[in-house]
Amino acid sequence: MTNFYTLEEPKSPWGDYSHILIAGMSGHSEEDGELIQLERTGPYVPSISFLGAGGIVVTDAFKKLLEGSGLTGFRFRPVIKKHIVLLNWQDWDQSVDEPPEYPEGGEPEGYILDRPHSPETSDQMGDLWEVCLEVGAEIERLRKPSRILLIASSWRGGDLFRAGDVLSNYVTQKAKRWFERHAGEHVSFKSPLLKV
Repeated sequence: MTNFYTLEEPKSPWGDYSHILIAGMSGHSEEDGELIQLERTGPYVPSISFLGAGGIVVTDAFKKLLEGSGLTGFRFRPVIKKHIVLLNWQDWDQSVDEPPEYPEGGEPEGYILDRPHSPETSDQMGDLWEVCLEVGAEIERLRKPSRILLIASSWRGGDLFRAGDVLSNYVTQKAKRWFERHAGEHVSFKSPLLKV
């Protein structure tokens, strides 16, 4: 039987503050064909980051690596860099309990919204891409206790996939090994509950 895992962001040292710095925040625009409109710090961008609602964003260099990986079950869409701000937070000491500076209003989004858009920083980041996963398996919902089971027998063969209507990103053992090798510090994995 194939092993499956959820592909997730690693634990953040500063909770929501870290998440905003690492991944930014996004919306979608119908005028742009539902492309992600990303608001984030730069010019540093991790090779892979995880937005809310299961969204995955990768750099152009990582996209090329993933295209040559031999993995299946995904495609790419360009990301619109809507509001990119200069903040070199990656140089902060992330081993301490709190970030060295907080946004003025105290909300994590302030790292981005309190600063002006920087075209130069946006250009330095290069192109960014959304990794779009196909629905490649089904799920079963249990009520008591409340659980979601991935139905292993419904798997359609993709190495990266979504299942049913849940927002989790699933990967095979093969894909897990590849991500550990190429982006180990930016990813984590959990074993989902399975129905064989």
